[in-house]
Amino acid sequence: LRICGAKNDLSEARRLLSEMVASGESPRLRTFLPLLAGCERAGDTVGAFEVYQEIKAAELLVGEREYVLLLRAATKSGDAGRAQSVLEAMAEDVLRPSKALTWPAIQAWFTSPAAQQAARADGTGLGGWRVFAEGVWGAQVDPRTGVCAGSGLALKSVDLSAAARRRMMGQVREMVLGNLRGDSERVEEGRKKWMLFERWLAKLGPDRYDTLIDGANVGYYKMNFAGAPKHVNFEQIDAVLRHFQDLGRKPLIILHCRHLSHGNLPKQFAPMTQQWRDEDALYSTPNGANDDWFWLYAALFFNSKAGDEDDDEEEGEDGGGEGMEGAAGAAGAGPTNPTW
Repeated sequence: LRICGAKNDLSEARRLLSEMVASGESPRLRTFLPLLAGCERAGDTVGAFEVYQEIKAAELLVGEREYVLLLRAATKSGDAGRAQSVLEAMAEDVLRPSKALTWPAIQAWFTSPAAQQAARADGTGLGGWRVFAEGVWGAQVDPRTGVCAGSGLALKSVDLSAAARRRMMGQVREMVLGNLRGDSERVEEGRKKWMLFERWLAKLGPDRYDTLIDGANVGYYKMNFAGAPKHVNFEQIDAVLRHFQDLGRKPLIILHCRHLSHGNLPKQFAPMTQQWRDEDALYSTPNGANDDWFWLYAALFFNSKAGDEDDDEEEGEDGGGEGMEGAAGAAGAGPTNPTW
């Protein structure tokens, strides 16, 4: 494939690729690269984008190098529509483009006759893009406002696309259902509980909660010391809950049901946890399940970003592990919250 690509023998390269796929081999991104690069050199924009679609069909992640080749191909053929689609995809997938590789390709497109013609046609100036020739690369960005000192523009926050969000939710579901343990009866029970959780989220809708509190991580934060109680620090969890409520947020605590059982819930904290329930601010996850599954899936479901607190908890049924700084994310609870 590399030899055919270097010799611009694109028909033979396509034949070899088709033969490879037909034999059952799973192509890698580097398998497509010689053909994509050959199409770019030949100015075959249609062929280059056909390869691009094949890469996506193989569920491979397109990187900066591949996007640059596509943009170069679109520039050579003057295809403004395809150039625009590449720029949009690149902005979504390439968070830190390299100056040596990407900058020349972007400059070549925006200074091309096709880009100038597209700008005049839509009246917005280069398809809605603004180009700064100098002073932008390496410019400082204000972490509070997101404003770039070089352009004066506020950067767009990086969030998941709808397609990526759905794909990740599917991956979490597969992980959960693939990690249920026990005999067939227990596995089926676990599956039903998870599907009930998904139906419950769908009933709530994506705007019901905007902040998730991983109760175990917050409750065990700085609690790994000699003589520490075995139960989570309920007052610590409550303080985080009240903090976000005071900010006007809609928080939810995700906490494994074992922390709310008779042996792990001191009597003095029972009224506190009951108040959480009364406020629809508590979701207790079932036995036999990792509570991280629930806040992770819910954080993808709700219109928000996800996070938890660093903790000193040892791994157990709650999952444990390192957390992200801050507390943001999503999940949901309420009167319809099932009792496990």
